[in-house]
Amino acid sequence: ASVRATVVDTRGRELGCGTHPLDVWQPQEHHAEQSSHQVWRACGAAARAAIAVAGPVVVKGICFAATSSLVVLDVAGNPVPVSQEEAIHGLDHDFDCDPAHVADHGLVRDTMMWMDHRATAVAKDID
Repeated sequence: ASVRATVVDTRGRELGCGTHPLDVWQPQEHHAEQSSHQVWRACGAAARAAIAVAGPVVVKGICFAATSSLVVLDVAGNPVPVSQEEAIHGLDHDFDCDPAHVADHGLVRDTMMWMDHRATAVAKDID
């Protein structure tokens, strides 16, 4: 998994590309998790790499697109772990999900990827 960025001119010609890798955690079968904090940092890294290849440019617009994923945040906008592994280890939400703590100590897996199918049985029950 990675974030990709491309710089194009007003005629659609490619001037530069950049990529930055992403971690994917699959702690159990049918689970696929990421960190939105890591994704956001990777967006910046990929964009900087593309601009470095393109050379000096005047940026007139930026577009972000993503494959369907679910980012889980609390009402204050803080990341909420989707990982049962993180929940089992008793992370204190008020401490471990604080953005400053995340930046200094690690990544909260707050994103279910498109290929996460942990809710398949529940969906069948609802249907």
